[in-house]
Formats: sequence, structure tokens, C-alpha cells
Amino acid sequence: MREHKWWIAGAIGFFAALTRVEGVLLLVPFLMEWWAVRRSSKTTDRYGVCAGALIPLGLAIYMAYLWILRADPLYFSHVQIHWNRHLAPPWVSLINAFDKLAHGSGVQVAHESLEVAFTFLMIAVLLAGWHSLRPSYIAYMALSILVPMSTSNLMSMPRFALVLFPMFAILARWGERPWVNNVILAFSLPLLGLVTVLFADWYWVA
Repeated sequence: MREHKWWIAGAIGFFAALTRVEGVLLLVPFLMEWWAVRRSSKTTDRYGVCAGALIPLGLAIYMAYLWILRADPLYFSHVQIHWNRHLAPPWVSLINAFDKLAHGSGVQVAHESLEVAFTFLMIAVLLAGWHSLRPSYIAYMALSILVPMSTSNLMSMPRFALVLFPMFAILARWGERPWVNNVILAFSLPLLGLVTVLFADWYWVA
């Protein structure tokens, strides 16, 4: 997208949306990048925007496959009920998380604490660093946080955080200051050790 190779970007976005539902979110930064170039230059490929249609096409083909296989094109959404997930406003997931923290058992509280901590970390980095990256990056990050938060459950938020490359770009820019870099390392290294031990002991991590 940044190199204005719209059809290559659309093709890659097609496979992203075909293999993971959140891949369809790439359509938003695609359109933002194309429009930014279109507005600043009259020589850009005005038909390049058509390549963006490849991104939702990937999801559409997967839905067609589910329609044939399960007679339900939204099966990927309906099956989430097995993990107590359903479409809800993002604040519902926070309310449910704090309810688990208040009334859950020891292990459940530990797991939920990790989910809540990573959720607030992602939101905090987004709010504090939105001005340091391109709008398309920030839009992609915001949507990538909003979508899992809109499932009434914060389960797997640490795993969703791992693919938020704009967040790591923001942290890297902050880390240009040695003391900030030391703070990030002081937080990250013990966390790495903790989740590694939990994973090795067959505990749920993300």
C-alpha cells in the first residue's frame, strides 16, 4: 500500500481475509492510503481502488465455503458461542471482565487480570501514540482492538496484541529514549518469563 502497488496489496489482503476474519480490516487502511495518494497526486492509478475489492472477496469466498459445508455462511461467528462470545458493545466485555475479577476463583482471576491488563495496555498505547504514526496505521490498530472487544469477552486479548504492529512501532519510537527503553524491557522480560512458564505447565496463556 505504501508503495502504491494496489493490486499486489489487494491480492495479499485477499489471502489475509480468506484465512482470518480480521483480515478484512485491511480494507480500511487500503482505502485511506489510496485516497491520500489520490488527493495529493493527479497521476495516481485512479482504478487502483478497485483492487481493494479483493480484500472483502477473500472473506466472501470463505463464507461461501461455509455455506456449502455447513449451510451457514456465518458459521465462524455463530460457533463463538462455545467460548461465550457474541456481538455486544465493547464496554460489555469490560463489565464482564471486572465481574469475573470480583467473583471469580484464583486461577480465573489471574487469567482475567492478564486479559484486562493487555486490553488497557493496547488502548493506552493507542491513545498516547496515535499522533506518531500514519492515520491508516492508527485506524487499523483501533479496529483491531475494537473488534475483539465487541464480543462480550476479553479472552485472548494478549494474543491479539501480538499482531498489532502499529503498537510495537509506537513503543519503538518511545524507546528511542534510553530510560523508556529500559522501562519497556523491565516490563517485557519478566512477562515473557511468566507466560513461558505458564505455557510450559499447560496453563491457558492466550
